[in-house]
Amino acid sequence: MQLDRSYVMDLARASLTQPRAAAAQLLALGADARVAIISMAVAAVLSALITAALYRILPAGGGQDISFLVERPLLLAALQALGMVIFAGLVTGIGRLFGGHGRFIQTLFVLAWFDLLLLGLQLAMLLIMVALPMFGTMLSLAVLVIAMWVLASFIAQLHGFRSTARTLASLIGIMFFAGMALTLILPPV
Repeated sequence: MQLDRSYVMDLARASLTQPRAAAAQLLALGADARVAIISMAVAAVLSALITAALYRILPAGGGQDISFLVERPLLLAALQALGMVIFAGLVTGIGRLFGGHGRFIQTLFVLAWFDLLLLGLQLAMLLIMVALPMFGTMLSLAVLVIAMWVLASFIAQLHGFRSTARTLASLIGIMFFAGMALTLILPPV
């Protein structure tokens, strides 16, 4: 199998229309640790560079903290890569607690692909929002819903779970409780 541009575009399309089948395709590639780490690094670097560029074009709120990071895209990329590794560990560990069989390297590879896909969706959303700003909120919500469904589908396929809807409900619940825990741990800003 050759990973040419048409294959990648077909896989991206399938990721949005048939995410479980796309995840199965990704897993069938049999990515090893080297490929998973390179994929994660590429996703983190591209995301950091695009975030830094967009911040310069469309400055948003966030104060000194975000300015500090966007002025240091390598640090931002490192933090994003660390976040991917932590999230992959959580998805692997929590999935196994629920009877799943996904391995960490598989999870990291699938999440790197998801991040690249999400980056493409966000860029497309930005272009549409510039052309049709009145649809910004609806478009943002649609992208969020699509992204959550795709992520839940990927996780369900990765771990061999039957129900994507139950995986999505679990994902939302875990994210909610993690957010609550972080608000209790972290000091107010």
